[in-house]
Amino acid sequence: MAKSKKINSFNLELNNKEVRILLTVVIILIIILLFRKSFNRVIEKFIVFSILFLLFLIISKNILITFIGSCIIFLLINLIMNYRNTIENFDNSLSEPPFDINLFSKDDIKKSGDSIKEIVKLVNGGIKLKDDDKTNVDNIGSSIDLTKLSDDSKPNALRDAQKETYELINTVNALKDTITTLAPVLNEGKKLMSIFESLKI
Repeated sequence: MAKSKKINSFNLELNNKEVRILLTVVIILIIILLFRKSFNRVIEKFIVFSILFLLFLIISKNILITFIGSCIIFLLINLIMNYRNTIENFDNSLSEPPFDINLFSKDDIKKSGDSIKEIVKLVNGGIKLKDDDKTNVDNIGSSIDLTKLSDDSKPNALRDAQKETYELINTVNALKDTITTLAPVLNEGKKLMSIFESLKI
């Protein structure tokens, strides 16, 4: 009850003449808003808020409801306007080239471009095969003595540690296989022992 009294205290009594004046002001503000390119953004936002305020005032005839409603709608419209401006700025930045196009007309750039074209041709199957490329050759490894290149005779701590690690892994795997194999046999032995113990009783 107290809330409705507080809201009612902000009520206005508007006659038909005052409503017509307010509607005329709204229409004038809308016309002014159509020429918004000559204004800055602050004036544009002020005009939009004024239009909303006057329309809410005509509809609700309550200053508190008018102020709250116009603020909410204005914030939504302001959000949409900012989003639109962001998209327009982004489109404008895309229409302008990010670098100087005349850069490609320089001689150094043209030479580099021509050499890149030649490389692309070679990559696309333009490599010419020589007669040596078409003849069969014996196994390359047969003509090279690999024992001379091997360094197994030199001491190497890392290599020795790696060998020991592999041997340890193999031992653990063998142990695991042994345990897996013997597990059923041990279980059967345990059953037999329990049978013998029960027979002694």
